[in-house]
Amino acid sequence: MTADMDHAFETPRPGHKPLTATVVEALPNALFRLRLEDGSERQAHVAGNLRMGFTRLLAGDVVQIDLSPLDASKARITAIAVARPR
Repeated sequence: MTADMDHAFETPRPGHKPLTATVVEALPNALFRLRLEDGSERQAHVAGNLRMGFTRLLAGDVVQIDLSPLDASKARITAIAVARPR
């Protein structure tokens, strides 16, 4: 990766809003398959701040994501939108 690509997610685009998605399944290597509100599916990884906090994601969890500006089929999970009951 080049230095420009490392910060591709961190620079917000004009008019950019985080999207809401639902976790469909957990995949190997800390990847997740997500279903967006429009019904399309994306593959996503967890952002560093959630990963460092050992956040566990399960199928059915609602999360906020940022789509990759470089590849429309990839995303990054930035926050858990709704906490599930324990």
